[in-house]
Amino acid sequence: MRNQKLVKLLIIIGLAIASAGTPSLVAQTPPSDLTEMSLEQLLGLRIIPHGETPEPNLRKRNKWSLGHRYIRFDFDGNNMGTREVPVSEVLWSGVPSERTKDNFPIVSLIICQKAYVTSVTYDASERWRWSVLVPYIIQETDHVANDSLPTIGPDFARFIIRSEGIGDVTINPSFVAYNKKGHTVTLHTGFRLPFGSITEVGDSPAPGTSNQLPYTMQIGSGTFDYLPGITYVRSGGQTRWGAQALATLRMGKNDRGYALGDRISLSAWVRTRVLDWLEPSVTVSAQAWGRIDGVDKDFSRFVGGFFPATVTDPSNFGGEKITVTGGLRFIGQDQLVNQSLEVSFGAPVYQRLNGPQPREVWRASVSWGWDL
Repeated sequence: MRNQKLVKLLIIIGLAIASAGTPSLVAQTPPSDLTEMSLEQLLGLRIIPHGETPEPNLRKRNKWSLGHRYIRFDFDGNNMGTREVPVSEVLWSGVPSERTKDNFPIVSLIICQKAYVTSVTYDASERWRWSVLVPYIIQETDHVANDSLPTIGPDFARFIIRSEGIGDVTINPSFVAYNKKGHTVTLHTGFRLPFGSITEVGDSPAPGTSNQLPYTMQIGSGTFDYLPGITYVRSGGQTRWGAQALATLRMGKNDRGYALGDRISLSAWVRTRVLDWLEPSVTVSAQAWGRIDGVDKDFSRFVGGFFPATVTDPSNFGGEKITVTGGLRFIGQDQLVNQSLEVSFGAPVYQRLNGPQPREVWRASVSWGWDL
């Protein structure tokens, strides 16, 4: 009884955290890719819901589920390759002879992104499942600038830019291609639709008060993206483990003249039911993503010269990263049966970034799910 009350309390606390509005900051990761973190968990957890026998019936027909997830990424500092570089090295001194493609009049400081992702999943048949993910993204970035330059006034020595809104919507059909003796292989063929804005404007050191914001401050990608993937799950007793490969392929350029870089993600995870209500997990994931293809039409005048900030230079995107994440899943009991709450925390153990580019420090999430 005490354990059941604890689970109820943890779920209530998690829902309060997930729905609370808090301020945030921005990173070099495009906001549209934040839903990938949620998609990975959705696909990894729901291949075979706990308690269901993998064979002969893969899933119960006509079953709906709802989910809500709060995601936060924090960044601090900049990397060039694997080397962390101080702000003083990235911020241009103003001396013409010292200007290079690797220093800028404007540099991002402490950076973070947040997303609230709502998901709806429908089991259309024993083998087909459809999932829809809708994110709401909030981001804000704190910049430092060299205000000794004539183009940057004293009001912009330190300045903050904020953007928020509904991001790109993901639709993911999945098909169980193989399921025997505890081994399951599922194929994914998702699409991301460009609902997020790519015309966010704000006050910046450039003349005027409605200037096009850089790529990281845009809410969406502006492109239709194809999201193929495959998931393998091995179930045995109280333990499940699996591996997953997901890709994001941009289908052409957007109306602003660019496409965010393609992305591939590989991950492996293990989770064990240690109590009726508790399931810890460990995930190791590796990601690689490319530079931006093209340039926003408002920044095209800088091509062949020097860009004013790291986040306006398309070549300062892309890289590789390996992250280790630990999680705890709390399974609802009694009146909360078919509900679960999961908290996770992770950090990169390796980053090689095309830079200078903001480096990730940590990530965290709180997820709630309900099988109807």
